[in-house]
Amino acid sequence: MHEKTATIWMPLQGEGQDVWVQVEAEVVGDSTFRVLGPEPDGQSWAYAPNTVVRCVTKVLIDRRTRGLFAVEEAPDS
Repeated sequence: MHEKTATIWMPLQGEGQDVWVQVEAEVVGDSTFRVLGPEPDGQSWAYAPNTVVRCVTKVLIDRRTRGLFAVEEAPDS
């Protein structure tokens, strides 16, 4: 079992526009997370399961809710 998990927003590839889905990730550091899987059939995540990603906090389109968005691969800590 994972120590601590969080829900992060993952960009999808090959959609023709910006599409993000929520995925579970293990907290690695202050802004780094290890993507948990498996990747659902029919989705192509920008970062594969077990990849450590850096996330930034952004305000969602409703302008009230904040979310953690995966923006790049990070060194494995």
